[in-house]
Amino acid sequence: MSTADRPADHEPDIRRLEARRDISGLIAALSPERPPALRQAAAQALGQCGGADAAEPLVLLLDDADIDLRIAAAKALWWVGDRRAVAPLCAALTGEHADRGAAAAEALERIGDRRAVGPLCRALDLSGPYRQRMAARALGALGDRRAAAPLLSALPHLRHDAREAATQALDQITPGWEDSAASRRVLPDILAALGHADPDRRLAAAQILRLIHDQRSLQPLLDAIVDPTVETHNWLRGYRDFLQAAAPGSFTIGEIFDGDARSLAPYYPDQLDMYFEFDVAKQIRGAANYGLSRQYMQAVGDAVAKLPFQRWAPFLTNHDQTRAMTEFGDSLPKARLAALALLTLPGLPFVYYGEEIGMLGAKPDERIRTPMQWAGAAGGGFTSGTPWQPLQKDAATKSVAAQDRDPESLLNAYRALINLHTGTPALATGDFTALEAKGLAAFIRQQGQSRALVLINFDSAPAVGVALSAAASGLPAGAYTLQPIYGPPVAAAGLAVGDGGAISGYVPLAAIPPQTGYIFLLTQ
Repeated sequence: MSTADRPADHEPDIRRLEARRDISGLIAALSPERPPALRQAAAQALGQCGGADAAEPLVLLLDDADIDLRIAAAKALWWVGDRRAVAPLCAALTGEHADRGAAAAEALERIGDRRAVGPLCRALDLSGPYRQRMAARALGALGDRRAAAPLLSALPHLRHDAREAATQALDQITPGWEDSAASRRVLPDILAALGHADPDRRLAAAQILRLIHDQRSLQPLLDAIVDPTVETHNWLRGYRDFLQAAAPGSFTIGEIFDGDARSLAPYYPDQLDMYFEFDVAKQIRGAANYGLSRQYMQAVGDAVAKLPFQRWAPFLTNHDQTRAMTEFGDSLPKARLAALALLTLPGLPFVYYGEEIGMLGAKPDERIRTPMQWAGAAGGGFTSGTPWQPLQKDAATKSVAAQDRDPESLLNAYRALINLHTGTPALATGDFTALEAKGLAAFIRQQGQSRALVLINFDSAPAVGVALSAAASGLPAGAYTLQPIYGPPVAAAGLAVGDGGAISGYVPLAAIPPQTGYIFLLTQ
């Protein structure tokens, strides 16, 4: 439309017709031979005049070739409010022109005919945020419960204003929708939107999730994240954003089954906080069971080198695996070595309940999830009733109560190691430096002035005269004394560290007994 032909240019003529409520004159001004701007001004005035006579000519304009005139007619029908306009307005609502559709939705809201519910629901999925917003608002005004499910399904892809209108409509139609079964049914769509390439869509999904109260419904869907696709990583980023907004400071940990340093690396740095390191878990068990210290050191070294520092979680087994003590053949020395190898590592160690007392358990899953054995009495101190699964056969003799006062028990080994891990800065958050040591697992943990040396002989034979070496240990040059804080009583030789932290041919102990480990504090 040129600036020489605007609706305002014809305002005086049209206002005179409107003032006289000259419906015939206004309808005549709608003739296709008249200038487009005059026709628009006439349509607007006809809407203001209203009346049954105005509806039919305005409806006819909804199919005019001039898009501006079609929009003007739809807006005018809002004022007229005639039910004869419902069908053509619904057609305009879902047509290709979003602005015309928005005007049609506004008119349908005014008319208030429930025949429009279906087209208004379809409009939620069409282009144009203003059309979507007006459609949602009209559905709220109509108050028809049939619109609840489409409104819920549309929430993840609606922009801010349209989404707000949709949530308000849901409040009008089904108060308490956030707690309803319907909201849980559309959770898959909302969760899928967390992985959308459009950051606005991800933000929208996160905001909707904050409204849905039953977060327990998320768990089965989280369990189904298995494929490391671009969409998966985008989804996890969106989910993390949602959690940080909904519960600032919340902690997340992921289980990528059989995950090792290489396969876990793509999940950092901006998705979940941590992930379970399955390869480290496997190699801890392998070292304790078969003396495979080299594989243990390799797996830990890979995790330290390839994953963000302290952002991975070592463990022994979980609720889907044969229990560690069963894998060790109920061997207390092996279980103690595994605990030492776990609780001296970087990262956040996890202990599956019952590992600290050596509970047994093999597949099926129910038998690796039997009740905790607190005491030897009936019910294992777990319950005074009938437990959901029978206790393990050794529950009468293997329990927290039985091991509590035994200084040599596995339980007290775990207690000592956990206290050392949390109370010794080097073990809690220190750097990790592997040392060369034939047949031994040997490494230094260091955090400021807190320094620790860990030695583990996983083998069934003594380690005699084993020398430790490192081109760069991270330790300042100088002489160090060794104070044992875990393991059998022993006096270790002093350590001399050269320039650049070099350690060469250092023999701390003449011999390390089979299946034995030590932790020493290093003091300069």
